Amino acid sequence: MSNRAIHIWLPLGGIVLAAWAFLALMSLELARVVSAGALGPGMSIFETLTETVTLSIGNICRPLTEAELQNGEWGPFVRILAMWSTMSIAMMLPTAIPLIATYIEFSKGNPTKVPPRQIWALIAGYGMIWLGFSCFATGLQIALSRTVILDGSLVSQWPWLSAAFLLVAGLYQFSTLKENCLSKCRSPFATFMGMWRDGLAGAIQMGLKQGLYCLGCCWALMLLAFVGGVMNIIWMAVAMIIMLIEKIPFGEDHVTAPLGMLLIVASGYMAMQALT
Repeated sequence: MSNRAIHIWLPLGGIVLAAWAFLALMSLELARVVSAGALGPGMSIFETLTETVTLSIGNICRPLTEAELQNGEWGPFVRILAMWSTMSIAMMLPTAIPLIATYIEFSKGNPTKVPPRQIWALIAGYGMIWLGFSCFATGLQIALSRTVILDGSLVSQWPWLSAAFLLVAGLYQFSTLKENCLSKCRSPFATFMGMWRDGLAGAIQMGLKQGLYCLGCCWALMLLAFVGGVMNIIWMAVAMIIMLIEKIPFGEDHVTAPLGMLLIVASGYMAMQALT
């Protein structure tokens, strides 16, 4: 087994698997309170599992109590941030594999040029961007909970808001910003050639920059969690696969535009539901 596999790929895979396992357990714990089917489309298939899973970690993803909504303490923010951060690790680190693999390519023939610590520094810089997004999503979730838009299932209860989220995400698929960010994500080699920085600080800087491009690609799709269910693990898996496919060379033509049309149609359907 190569040194790269031992020092990078195996630990990275372990982190992603652990994040998915933790999200699954959180989803099942919440389902014990509100029922699996209430967590979003497709989650009803896990209904029977809620009777056998007894690990008590549901406190992290449980809905905010009335007292917590009124007090404005930091405790709820921290635990919801932990949930969103775990979600970002599980969903976004796999989509960064092309980026990490490309960075490693620079070490071929000269392993000292990109040692493992710099690869982890790149990943850390990338992760900082998604930690920032997680802070934003946490604040948004708390705000929506205070206005009773999110109930105990963490699914939007306002069809008009869901329609707005879907419409924004659909239209964004056709935007110039999405196209520009996606091109950077799909061609990390060219990006590195244009902004290469040596050392740990340079790796963090490049990770931050690539993380911003990734955020520019995926923020709207990530916020659809409030439509499909914040703790809907099926939505998470589907969204991760879509975002990963978008970042590979053929993905833009075959996924991005059709997905945009689908989201716009779904928005129209949701708006019609709100009128009935």
